[in-house]
Amino acid sequence: MAVADATALPLADGSVPAAVCVLASTDVPDYGAVLREIARVLAPAAVSSTWAATRASSGPSPTAATRPGP
Repeated sequence: MAVADATALPLADGSVPAAVCVLASTDVPDYGAVLREIARVLAPAAVSSTWAATRASSGPSPTAATRPGP
C-alpha cells in the first residue's frame, strides 16, 4: 500500500490485476485523468470497479467493467 497521486500512479503499465475506485469523482479535479491512469496500469483482462457520486443523482451509482484481453 502506498500514498500516490491518482493521476500518476507509481506502477508499471499493465501491472495491476484489479482496481477499485470509490467516491473519488467529487474529490479530484480531473476524474477522467484518474480513470485513464487506472486503465494504464490494469493488466490485460483485469477487472476495474468504480463507484462515483454525481450531483445529478440522489446517491452513488455503482458501475463495473472488465478490460478486454489482447
